[in-house]
Amino acid sequence: MSYDQLVRDIIDFRDARNWRKFHNSKNLAEGICIESAELLSIFLWKDIKQSDNLGAEDKQKLEEEVADIFIFLNYICNNYNIDLLEATRNKIRINKERYPVDKAYGNSTKYDKL
Repeated sequence: MSYDQLVRDIIDFRDARNWRKFHNSKNLAEGICIESAELLSIFLWKDIKQSDNLGAEDKQKLEEEVADIFIFLNYICNNYNIDLLEATRNKIRINKERYPVDKAYGNSTKYDKL
């Protein structure tokens, strides 16, 4: 399935249920935060090794939460006519400028402190 078809399926799912009226930008941004917290809860009380080696049940939950976040992102992009792939390409270009390899390699310092 292409990305464009997937986005159409996401929007069609919402529209078939008449949910767009609930999908204002504020609610969608809140939804992303809530879904992100649900994603984070999967890792709560796990050490790094456990977090990197999730069991089948936790991995299934992880897949569902990242999908929920992706869906909400696409709803926001739909509201603002944003091409998510193009926005991501642009952000990668910006990050390449902010984090040149020679300064950022192996370094977690924020770009304004490099």
